[in-house]
Amino acid sequence: MDFSLLGPVEAKQDGQPIPLGGPRQRALLARLLVDANRVVSVDRLAADLWDAPPQDAHGALQNQISRLRKVLGDRLATKPPGYLIRVEPGELDLDDFRSLVAEAGAAADPRERSRLLREGDALFVGQPLADVDAPFAEAERAALEELRLAACEGRVDADLERGRHAELVPELGTLVRAHPLRERLRGQLILALYRCGRQADALEAYRDAKRMLDEDLGLEPSPALRELERAILTQDESLAASAVADRSSTAASPPPPRRMWAIVAGTCVSLGLAAAAVVLVLSTRPHASGHDPVAARTPQPVARRTPPPHKPTQHVAVIKPTVRKHQTTTIAVRQRTVTQTVSSPRPAPASVPATTAKRATKPVHHAARPPAAAATTTTKDTSPVQTMSDDFSESSPNYSLWNIGGDGAGDTWTLQNGELVFAIPASAQTGGQYNQVGPVWGSMCRFEGDFDARVDYQLLTWPRASGAILGLAAWIFRGSDFSGMTRSSGVSENYAGNVNGGYDSVNTTDTSGTLRIARVNGMETTYYRANGAWVKLHAARNPGETQLGLQLFAVARDWQHVDISVALDNFTVTARDVVCP
Repeated sequence: MDFSLLGPVEAKQDGQPIPLGGPRQRALLARLLVDANRVVSVDRLAADLWDAPPQDAHGALQNQISRLRKVLGDRLATKPPGYLIRVEPGELDLDDFRSLVAEAGAAADPRERSRLLREGDALFVGQPLADVDAPFAEAERAALEELRLAACEGRVDADLERGRHAELVPELGTLVRAHPLRERLRGQLILALYRCGRQADALEAYRDAKRMLDEDLGLEPSPALRELERAILTQDESLAASAVADRSSTAASPPPPRRMWAIVAGTCVSLGLAAAAVVLVLSTRPHASGHDPVAARTPQPVARRTPPPHKPTQHVAVIKPTVRKHQTTTIAVRQRTVTQTVSSPRPAPASVPATTAKRATKPVHHAARPPAAAATTTTKDTSPVQTMSDDFSESSPNYSLWNIGGDGAGDTWTLQNGELVFAIPASAQTGGQYNQVGPVWGSMCRFEGDFDARVDYQLLTWPRASGAILGLAAWIFRGSDFSGMTRSSGVSENYAGNVNGGYDSVNTTDTSGTLRIARVNGMETTYYRANGAWVKLHAARNPGETQLGLQLFAVARDWQHVDISVALDNFTVTARDVVCP
């Protein structure tokens, strides 16, 4: 079965359209597909489908569900507190688009990035949700259009890098007229004009942008646009066309000193189609009788899928003071998003963790701290508490701040519906030094003193005794001590807490919850959430500069070769002493 949202809402079986009934059923299908494979509560559906829900909204909704189930069969499931639609990989055009954007984000070759993003754009058949008239549709439609436009900007960056500036000028002119407030598009047009030898036209395009921003919004052009104007006036060599231009292109100049592409940089998508978490790795594995769960946890280096560098952006996971509930002023050195990935659930074995080894020569910047106070009789720490968080609502990871990796082959990660979804299909292959498989996202930032990290999870596809492990972990930078909090499927379903060699576990049937690791005065403690309260599993001293991360993985000897997927949300870490490269 195939489903479409990037145009009129459709469902097809073996290429033949399935009759979906009236507008309300079509809207219901669209709303469930937006959260495919996720339960949408009855109350949420009622609010999203009716401007003024009928008096018996639950009954009316049940009637629509019944009608839709007649054509979709068991794809439409009832699961308290609502309903969900089951969609397999490759069946939803929106999922295909996300995958192409993510693949483009990891591609080093600009030709490949351009091809993938063009392929993604071709999935849009007119306006998304074109035939849906319901309260939720307008916001979702705008979010999808925003995501498409951001991917278009990423494709233009790739084509500029290929030296295709001449053929981009007409297209960019049209795009700028359609979206006059998109400064990124205007910057791309200015650069394309300059590379075509039209310096005067490029400067006029800049002045037009400046006039529009001043007259309509009372704003100055962004620092990026002002820097571009300065570079044109001085004929900065960094503006020359890239040396990776296509053979058919006549432009062939030295490559610029820094790359100017970021697939969806600057995109804030209300639909929650992507973004990354602030995470790293953990290593706990389900244990059979006679198997030492602690001995299995050994350091593991980062393996594969290190993406190309991206230009930093200023959203996704923000480090900021938390003295006010809605504080928006960010700390000077670290107001950027923080993202990095590691490849395995274990701390790095050498004195420098593998996840950061290739960056070891870069200077490390510490967060700005207030001046030392005059001597007093107390030693209370007065430095500001900082919060680093990621709700996974971005459309693409920021690879300049995140590092994404994993072991084996065939596992996936996607950013969808405001969550980070890790998946290991049954067809995936284990590999690497530890013969395991699974994706990892890791934070580049490190925490020197007290911290409190937590993440929400939901088990989507989680067969019992699958051998899968989901973990939140912390390890000592430049050391081997680490701690971890896991939700495991082995001989039994359990939570496991591991701190500096010590280990405790408890059986559980939870399919969703919150994992937590906290450190106070050098004492680290692992927790899980139960009945509205934190339950401590294990605690031990583990001081030192710490990194954090998330991972889903399965070790070859334990894995049952079944489909596994989990959704992660609301990663948050609060700390006083944070170090970010």
